[in-house]
Amino acid sequence: MAAECIKMLAPYEKTLYDATNFYRDYLEKTSSSITVSKLCGIIGAEFEKRLSNRGATLRHKRTMDSCLKKFEARFGSSRIKTLSGTEIKEWLAAIPNIKVKTQNNLLGYIRNVYGIALEKGLINEDPFQHVKSFPQSEKFEKEPTPLTPEEAKRLLDAAEPEILPFIAIGLFAGLRTAERDELNWRDIHLSGPEPEIDLEKKISKTGRRRSVPIQPALKAFLEPYARTEGRIIPLTCNGKVSYQNAWERAVKKAGLWPWPENALRDSFVSYRYKTTGSAEITSQEAGHSVGIMFAKYQKKITKEAANKFWAIRS
Repeated sequence: MAAECIKMLAPYEKTLYDATNFYRDYLEKTSSSITVSKLCGIIGAEFEKRLSNRGATLRHKRTMDSCLKKFEARFGSSRIKTLSGTEIKEWLAAIPNIKVKTQNNLLGYIRNVYGIALEKGLINEDPFQHVKSFPQSEKFEKEPTPLTPEEAKRLLDAAEPEILPFIAIGLFAGLRTAERDELNWRDIHLSGPEPEIDLEKKISKTGRRRSVPIQPALKAFLEPYARTEGRIIPLTCNGKVSYQNAWERAVKKAGLWPWPENALRDSFVSYRYKTTGSAEITSQEAGHSVGIMFAKYQKKITKEAANKFWAIRS
């Protein structure tokens, strides 16, 4: 029998010793591994806990629950240590009538599932380490363009007083341009144990009320200009906000012209994601989906750069 096994392995240039080691490793993985069904139960309980302590929103929990249901239906009895990231991606690719954005959202949530499993010691390595997201349209493929801490500091130093709050809120709170256009000082709460920007649903792009914590860096830049009422942009033309000239002067003085689109918001999301380590928290504060975090904001930001960014002061 041994001779027959050696003959079968010969075309692959493998020995009987190689085959024995491979099978032993497989048996060790299967004997020490929980099933996907068991893992889904653990993750479900984890998100119940996160929901109770505000580590995840109800919407994100419901999306995770939906993802877990699909994942368990397909791989419930599979052992998590032997199920590869490639196999999971192939399953997502084969789902009929599904958009690429949805595929990447599901892939992102399952990456999150395995990230939690790794943290809990349920697996020894990340099966998605070499698995890429599905190719998307140009809109979603565009890389984020966060400013370096040095560039952010130059821009803030170059900003005229009339637009400094507008820039600082984009940089350190991630509000979109349209959201900052409508933001009122009454929505900015600098005092108390948990300073925050309370973004009304009529202002928020998503149409849902959003609370964004005011980080110490933002608080330091806003306090000298704080008022109880009025838009954060006092410059107007025919009743509408008009800050383009002052904005361009600041950008050019900082040496950042032409301006990289969405750089203020990209900076907040990138550095906040690195600091919190949580796609859920960051996406909740930024007002977009967790799927966008996984699909777009995987660019590596160093801990040193994040510390420098959040330490910026005037």
